[in-house]
Amino acid sequence: MTLLGARDPGWTAGGAISATVEASGALDTRTLRVGGQATLADGALSVAESRLIDGMHASVEIRDGRLWLTRAAGLAFAGPLSASGDLPLTWVEEHLPAGWRLSDVPDAPRAAAFDVRAEPDVETLGTWLRPDEPGRMTGAVRLRATGTASAPSLAALDGRLIVEPDVMRVRDVAFTLPRAAEIRIKDGRAAAENVAITAPGTAVSVSGTMALEGDRALDARISATGALGFLSSLVPGRAAGEFKADLRASGHHC
Repeated sequence: MTLLGARDPGWTAGGAISATVEASGALDTRTLRVGGQATLADGALSVAESRLIDGMHASVEIRDGRLWLTRAAGLAFAGPLSASGDLPLTWVEEHLPAGWRLSDVPDAPRAAAFDVRAEPDVETLGTWLRPDEPGRMTGAVRLRATGTASAPSLAALDGRLIVEPDVMRVRDVAFTLPRAAEIRIKDGRAAAENVAITAPGTAVSVSGTMALEGDRALDARISATGALGFLSSLVPGRAAGEFKADLRASGHHC
């Protein structure tokens, strides 16, 4: 981390990397052919006193003109995290010295692909968000992100983030995701449609889009109706009564 210039006093990384890289080529034509493999053992990432990632083991291979993440498994917020994926080595060519190119990659390689699954421990996540109130959140959350990318940019990403149905408690109030919530990422925008959340006597629906690059234009709608009791999980004191709301938010964030 220090050699890469990414050292930050608030962040601590751990683990052992082992790698073998093979390269051959011709100086007159400035071409390279590369291969190899790398592994990460007991990888960890902490911020302040909180361990975000722990026990991470990963394997990477370079073959057939692609970089393959064949295995990545560990813990994120004390819950299981796994990932796999691959990307074309053409993404690496731009970092070679001027005039050099890779000889073992196709002219039109298929897009990069990824699959990430996570089940963070909700109590650990809640303690990280609110260290002054440990144990505030309990329950479960299951996430999966999949997609492809034709280039190393957000604008080229075509993916989905899916949150599986489950129940999470904040203080003594249960928030339920009755059906899978999906966020679609395409053409540099993230979009959600009719994401539903329920609490005792209360229902909330969220839809909207947000640009991931540039001025980050936002257009969102939140509809909610029911009892105010759920607010006792978010703010001090007790709330009572009925409400109905239909909110619209739009704007730009540079």
